[in-house]
Parts: sequence; structure tokens; C-alpha cells
Amino acid sequence: MASLGVRVRRGTHAYGAAMALPEATVEVPFWVEATAIVTGSMSGSLRAIRERLDLSGVAALAVAAGLGGGLIRDTLLQAGTPVAFTERWFLPIALIAAAVTLVLTPVVRHVTRLTFVVDAPSMGLYSIIGADKALLFGLPPVGAILVGILSGTGGSLLADLAVGVPPSLFRPGKLRGVAAAAGVTVFVIGTEVSENRVAWFIAGVVIVTALRLASLTLGWGVGPAENLSGLSEQMLRAIPVPSVPETIRPRRILGRVHRTAPMTPPPAPPAPSGEARSEPGDDGSLPSGA
Repeated sequence: MASLGVRVRRGTHAYGAAMALPEATVEVPFWVEATAIVTGSMSGSLRAIRERLDLSGVAALAVAAGLGGGLIRDTLLQAGTPVAFTERWFLPIALIAAAVTLVLTPVVRHVTRLTFVVDAPSMGLYSIIGADKALLFGLPPVGAILVGILSGTGGSLLADLAVGVPPSLFRPGKLRGVAAAAGVTVFVIGTEVSENRVAWFIAGVVIVTALRLASLTLGWGVGPAENLSGLSEQMLRAIPVPSVPETIRPRRILGRVHRTAPMTPPPAPPAPSGEARSEPGDDGSLPSGA
């Protein structure tokens, strides 16, 4: 384990210019990163098998699900070549996990039902690491929160986009993006108001992990956004509306006039004076002399 303080090393920018690259507050042990990569790669490989993709599709989804979060993070930060490509063993681990999934699909499918024990802490760890690196690279708090969320959930995001379905990150169901956002927000705000960066790092990881585990084991989740509009309608209906007196309702007054006094044709004009008015007889004929 490296020092928990912030250290600075010399590196190369994405465009080739030398720059000082800050290192993360906490250096993750290699076996933790390898376990997270294996878990994500197996999940992506199973997804490719369900979608009936070929070998290249299985390998692509394994890499996307296992290394996608780091790829998105390093690309957004422009911190040189992504770690997924510079680290010697990351890509081989993802591809080996894909091969094992192809050969032992029934066994892997059974084992992945228990991978939430690794998935939840991994998502928490990489969400906070992404936000930590973003802050060290000078991003403002809101930008660091976004990078942290994508760092923790980018693998599933890329896998969903690769198979052409709406990302699970944005769909109702289990807590994924919400859990990452909660922990990352606590970490970013805590580091802005306190100097104890490591304590807030641990707190953020614990929050993301706890929410994710509660979602997977207790069924916690979020509903569609339209539920919020229905809630607002119910709140508006609950607001008492004062009654308006009848005398100041012109539309109802006019309508009542039309209903109680319907329009009738005007009466016939009176006959001119000095002229006898002809009345028809009982049989409808005019009197003689008319």
C-alpha cells in the first residue's frame, strides 16, 4: 500500500507534453483491481452470450464491462494513455475471464449470482477513485462528481450501448447510478470542507457499497420519472382552493341566462293604423273583400 498522502509524479499528457500527474489518495492493491476486472468481464461475457454475439463480441463486451469505467475516467481527464492499456495485466485478465466464461458458461452463470459481494465494493471503490483523481486534476466539484459516477458505472454503460439497449444506469430498478452519486457527492463535499481526505474517501466507499448491497439484497430501487409528475399532481390536488361567489363568475352567469331564458324569435311588428287587419277564417280562407 502506497502512502495515503497526495503525491506528484512526472508523466505524459495525452498530446505528448510533459506534465505533473497527481496520484490518487489511496493506491488500490493489484489483487483488488484484478478481482473487479474479472467480475465485470465475466458479466459482460455472459451478456454477449445471451445476445448471441460472436467471439469478437464476447471479447469486446468483456473488455467494456471490465475496464470501461477506467477508460471513460482517463479519457475525460486526458491523463495520458488509459491505465487499461498501459498496465501489463489488465487486458489479459479481461480476455482470460472472457475465455473462461465461454468454456464454462453454466458454472460461470451460477457463480456470477454471488458476484454482488465483489461488485458492490468495486463500484464504490472505483467511483471514489474517479472523483479523487478528478479533484486532483483540478476539476470543480460538479465535474468531479460526474467523473466519479462514470468511473464506477462506466463498464455497464458501455456494455449496454454496445448491444443497443437503454443503459441500465438510466433505467428504473436497482440502485446503481444513485448509489454512486450519493457516495461520490459525500466524498467531494467532505474534501471541500475538511482536510481529512482519507476519512472522506472511506466514507464515500462505504456509502456506495452499502446502498448497492441494500439494492441487490433488499430490493431497494428507483421508479420511473413519471412517478414524480404524478406525485406533483396529487400535491396540487391536496391544496385547498377557495370557493368563488356566484356573483363574480361571469361565465356561469351568462350561461345561466342562456339556459333559463332561451332566445325566441322577435314578435311581429304592429299593423299600420287605419288599416283593418285580416284574420283568416276557421277553414284558413280569407274573409270576403280581402
